[in-house]
Amino acid sequence: AIPFVGFGIMDNAILILAGDAIDNSLGVMFGISTLCAAALGNIISDVAGVGLGTVIEDYCARLGIPQPNLSQAQRQLRSVRFTNQFGCAFGLIIGCVIGMFPLLLLDAEKAEKAKDELHLDDMFKDMVTEAKELIGAEYTGLFLVVDDETETSPKMHTKREKRREGGCLYCKHIDGSDNHAHVPIGDGVLSSSALSGMIANVSGLDKMEGSEMNTCGDVAAAYGIDPKSVKSMACIPVHDALGNVVAVIQAINKVGTGTVPSGQFLRRRNTMNWKEKGFTKEDVQVLQALATRISITFEGMQSENEKVHLRDTIKILKEHGTLQLQ
Repeated sequence: AIPFVGFGIMDNAILILAGDAIDNSLGVMFGISTLCAAALGNIISDVAGVGLGTVIEDYCARLGIPQPNLSQAQRQLRSVRFTNQFGCAFGLIIGCVIGMFPLLLLDAEKAEKAKDELHLDDMFKDMVTEAKELIGAEYTGLFLVVDDETETSPKMHTKREKRREGGCLYCKHIDGSDNHAHVPIGDGVLSSSALSGMIANVSGLDKMEGSEMNTCGDVAAAYGIDPKSVKSMACIPVHDALGNVVAVIQAINKVGTGTVPSGQFLRRRNTMNWKEKGFTKEDVQVLQALATRISITFEGMQSENEKVHLRDTIKILKEHGTLQLQ
């Protein structure tokens, strides 16, 4: 039974350490499940068992543990064989329990956090690079509502909270680069949508003067552009299941028709109307569809359900329009 204690310690310890390493590396890189990482860790553990088996047996032999002096006939007795099997199984169980000690040293949520961060990073990229093509916008971005400039993840609410001023809006991969920004919630259109939870679709911003130009102040801070270059803007709040605003989708300057198939709605294709009238009702519906998918993804991060990839939603919108998402 003593050698099997060693086998159990080695098998479980290597399985846990290898599975955790695979989950934190290949699991994050390729999106494989934790169970798949554990199965790969078990392969490594079994291969190690083949190589280390004789080492464990030799070490146990050096301990000088007395061996039972039984004849060949006695070894064939059913009671002796049952006792031997029971001892081996008991030793293996004890070893496996002891071999679970790496669980005390490892961060059980590290891999899931890394997967959530990678998924969130992809979401930022898709909003900046892919979403703007859907509605023909010059800029699009996803801004998370966070408490301060140290936070970069969506806030998870446990109850419906009162909207209050203060806090920041966090955006990453601005203009397709690795730049990120924390924008203080203030008086701009983006901030107003985050505070009120209402959709904002405004045009003619370049014609505003004086204090009215403050409506584009948060845009200038985030994108590093001249507020006077902002002609139209659409802001769509993202709500969680409790109704709290957790993020805001922003689109700036209508410059094209977009890639959503026409035919569901009457779409004006006059290039002069794009700049004068800004984003259409159809554009807002497309952004609302994206906001719904983002909300589902955030809920999945909290409940560990399957995550909805924003890129898949954008592909559906490009091919079929908003009717396929209703």
